[in-house]
Amino acid sequence: MPEIFPIGIVKNGYQIIEELSRGTFAISYKAKSLTGELVFFKQYQSPNASLEWFTDYVSHQQEIKKCIQEDIETRNRCYKIVEFFEDNYFYEVFEYIDDSKSLAYCFEHYADFSWEHRLALAKSMMLGIKALHDQKIIHCDIKPDNLILIPDATVESGYILKIIDLDWSFFSDKQAPWHGFDDFDGYVGTSFYMSPEHIDNKTPSHASDIFSCGIVLGQLLAGMHPFHKNLDDTYDHAAFSGDFSLIRIKLAVNEIELSQILENILNACLNPNPEQRPTAKQICDVLLCQNLVKL
Repeated sequence: MPEIFPIGIVKNGYQIIEELSRGTFAISYKAKSLTGELVFFKQYQSPNASLEWFTDYVSHQQEIKKCIQEDIETRNRCYKIVEFFEDNYFYEVFEYIDDSKSLAYCFEHYADFSWEHRLALAKSMMLGIKALHDQKIIHCDIKPDNLILIPDATVESGYILKIIDLDWSFFSDKQAPWHGFDDFDGYVGTSFYMSPEHIDNKTPSHASDIFSCGIVLGQLLAGMHPFHKNLDDTYDHAAFSGDFSLIRIKLAVNEIELSQILENILNACLNPNPEQRPTAKQICDVLLCQNLVKL
């Protein structure tokens, strides 16, 4: 376990102001730079220099950061990484945004978000996932807590949605630095959002991200976790067998086909067979239809 930084200590030019949270892999702080700029400072417990693949992980993160920064669409859809550095541990520094909330806030205050607001958030989320996938990046841990809402009165939803926590993301055409090492247990994911591939300890793919997206979209657009009957130790079996509650959305159109197209593509995200799931682009194409008006 790394040293827990006391308030006021300066690390690599950043002064720790407040401890924010302690997670499985990292401790997060509010900090400020030498010029007084507030930042989100993340101190990792794992990976660390004791691991054989630590150096490769640092290089891998540099490549992920470069891909995000060099593509305008991806950069605009993801949380801004200011820098990262390492000694015996790994550290990341991000932009700090006051009053940001996770997408879980929307689910907790569902009645306060109109269909138009929720649809706008769904579009923004999937355009972000598409941007990552276009860069061959697999996020690997899509869930409400990794989708941040930033208040902005100038956009339709009232919030800008940003994708965060690409700590354990990897490229679809390369092996992850930690792959195959006994000192790390497979690929990171979150209970009740993991794909069958995650659960089976197989290498996740873009289609694995889509499975997780399907769950989040079910919550966002239909107000229901598709596996709400299995939010316990039966989830794994339900995910493998495709035993979920179908996502239903009634649209205000004369033709029923549009409702069916939207429902079909959302439910297809949860197909146990990754080859049968739609792509992020296909989901975007449906969500961006101008006639998606709800009754």
